[in-house]
Amino acid sequence: MKTAIIYYSYEGSCALVAKTIKDTIEAQEGRGSPPGLFEIKTVDNKKRTGFAKYFWGGSQVVFHKKPALKPLPVDMNAYDLVVLGTPVWAGSPAPALVSFLDKAKISGKRIALFCSHRGGKGKVFDKLRSLLPGNTIVSEIDFLNAAGMDPSELKQKIGEWVKTIGA
Repeated sequence: MKTAIIYYSYEGSCALVAKTIKDTIEAQEGRGSPPGLFEIKTVDNKKRTGFAKYFWGGSQVVFHKKPALKPLPVDMNAYDLVVLGTPVWAGSPAPALVSFLDKAKISGKRIALFCSHRGGKGKVFDKLRSLLPGNTIVSEIDFLNAAGMDPSELKQKIGEWVKTIGA
């Protein structure tokens, strides 16, 4: 089974989780081809901080903005399982992931979802399921402050989850 791990990360938490998922899948015995790891990047790469970050991010969610993305060299037809990751913004998936899903038109895939947050997952998984009709959602997991977790605890949590997604 070929696996693609596709994620958006604003401050690095989702990137840490995605890379740990990739390493965990690669470490499995009898694993076929290594998973593909793809980071969604926006054309606007300005980093906002403090209140401006929350105002900007929240307004993108509230006004359903779909930011322009840099090209992502992934052929969805080449993968059986797609792992999608996002930070939680105002209880929703980051607009960059929504923009990617709008363009990618993923269908007929097994999908595993993860999110990283600092206070609650909100309705992230409900919203992602609604954006992924025609797919089978095999599992969901959220990480509270993944970047602040003990690395061995994070690795263990991901290891247990990877067993459930059939990667």
